[in-house]
Amino acid sequence: MKKRICAAALSLALSFQLFPTSTALASSVDEAVEKIKQQDNYSQLVDDLTSTGEATQQDVDKFVTDVVSNLDGEQITEENIKSKVKEAATEALSSNSNMIDAVVAGLDEEDIDALRNDQLPSSLSSIGDIFKQELLGSESPTVGGGGGAGALPANNDSTNVISEDYIEKKINTKEDGTTVQEVKINRDAIEQIRTIKENGKELVEINVETKEADITVVNVDKEVIKTAEGLSMAITSPEATLQLPEELVKTLTEQGEDITVTMSAGDVNLVNTNMNGVTGARGAKVLGTPMEIDTNYQGKTNVSISLSGIQIPTDDVKRQNFLNNLAVFIIHNDGQKQVVKGKIVLDEDNEPTALSFEVDKFSTFAIIKQAKYTKEIKLTIGAKQASISGSSYTLDAVPYIKAQASRTMVPIRFISEALGSEVIWKPQTRQVVINRDETQIILTINLDKVQVNGTEQQLDAPTEIVKNRTFIPLRFVSETLGAIVDYDSTNQEIKIQQ
Repeated sequence: MKKRICAAALSLALSFQLFPTSTALASSVDEAVEKIKQQDNYSQLVDDLTSTGEATQQDVDKFVTDVVSNLDGEQITEENIKSKVKEAATEALSSNSNMIDAVVAGLDEEDIDALRNDQLPSSLSSIGDIFKQELLGSESPTVGGGGGAGALPANNDSTNVISEDYIEKKINTKEDGTTVQEVKINRDAIEQIRTIKENGKELVEINVETKEADITVVNVDKEVIKTAEGLSMAITSPEATLQLPEELVKTLTEQGEDITVTMSAGDVNLVNTNMNGVTGARGAKVLGTPMEIDTNYQGKTNVSISLSGIQIPTDDVKRQNFLNNLAVFIIHNDGQKQVVKGKIVLDEDNEPTALSFEVDKFSTFAIIKQAKYTKEIKLTIGAKQASISGSSYTLDAVPYIKAQASRTMVPIRFISEALGSEVIWKPQTRQVVINRDETQIILTINLDKVQVNGTEQQLDAPTEIVKNRTFIPLRFVSETLGAIVDYDSTNQEIKIQQ
């Protein structure tokens, strides 16, 4: 319970005290972070969070930078700044658990009782009275991958839902046996939408109870869209929800055309094939059935994919870990592939029901469980200090940039052995043999070729020896050893994960 309370508390501390509007609207991440650090209450917060020994100033700085980075590119206004910052802060907690621990260490049962009695405990005094508003009676868990409820809250007001009387449905069968359910929201819905607006509602929902059809096609008449201007619009099915924000509804009104949304089940095998080599998808497992969604419009839309049918652990710790590893793999219709973390949508009982995210084009969407990295190797160009999963090591030959080929070169033995491979040096043939599970890799000094299980592949720079150590191009690590490689060109830092 304490961790749940403190997660919400720390989010709100940043939302309401460290992020005035001028800061959130700063021109760059670096500028916003600096403005925050210059505030008097920032140093006080750092003192409080570091006093228990659970966190350092670097931890606090990193957390705040993560929050600002999560806000980068968001449309921040005076009206939404507090909710936006709270979402960003909660998301940052998923990768900064020590921050929660730091707050937990400063709370005891008396503090919790004080909050319940509408009193602010002294241990929270530096963060602010705003805590009371969020914490009293609040035990909602912070969930991973965007932690917290997503952008698509449950609509418990049936008066916002278009009546079934105004929705026409029919099922056709194509020559190949494919069944298509056609759903049309006709102009009879206009009067109900007018009533929804008159009642001060902000959302109109079209509930599509899909039948046993292979494909569902939803058509919304242009006059219905025109009447809905000033509202956001949700198209909801058991498998997915699309929420069109008010700005998009206005744009579609100006375009004066019907909108069409097509939904069908995707191909798991196709998704698995396309995940190969995509950062964040390596080793991931597809959960449930992918969704193919296509539209005749473009524009930022909140998409929520149902978690129905996915077995979620009931144990609190296991459930949290499971949710932290969920993400969405997307294959866009233009061929682009990406992984997004999204936000968990919770129902009234705080049970996870969907994964929500924002897109501006439509695609195949698959919920995946990302693989956990068991190893993380860090190196820096020109530096002898390296680390493996937090443990420090000293290199006898440092990574470098090969100017002629503009390639980053790294020590193959150090990296291969850190990833659990066997490395054998054959002086007679001047070859390095790497054995990893059922894969054998043979590198020959001064050649830009490599043998992988007997098949020759091209390197983008030759293997070479420097100070009695064999160096290979960094790209080799990701393509042949199957690790995830991130290179920070600004700081010349290399991070290898597997």
